[in-house]
Amino acid sequence: MPRYLNIMGYSLTAFMAAVFFYGIVFYIDAPFKPCGAQFCGKTGKIHTLAEYQGFKRWEKMLLLTWAIGWPFQAGFWAVKRDRWPAGEKPVAPRDPSTAFQKEP
Repeated sequence: MPRYLNIMGYSLTAFMAAVFFYGIVFYIDAPFKPCGAQFCGKTGKIHTLAEYQGFKRWEKMLLLTWAIGWPFQAGFWAVKRDRWPAGEKPVAPRDPSTAFQKEP
């Protein structure tokens, strides 16, 4: 498999993981919902409009990166599975009728 496809696949996986873990770290109280003039998290902690908008941006980014990333990952793995490593050739299957005969 060409080296650049490996690099692209691993980079995409790292980016998807980074977006996911960013949300886990910074939006631990998510999901946010309106409560009066402010916004509340799942534990009842009050959040500002800026925090709510940041959460919504992260949420959209997460959905976008994973919606684009999964099909690309499937494509990378399909290409990787269909190619042989450099220098290796596929071995033809042995004929079962000759499997137990002594070789000269």
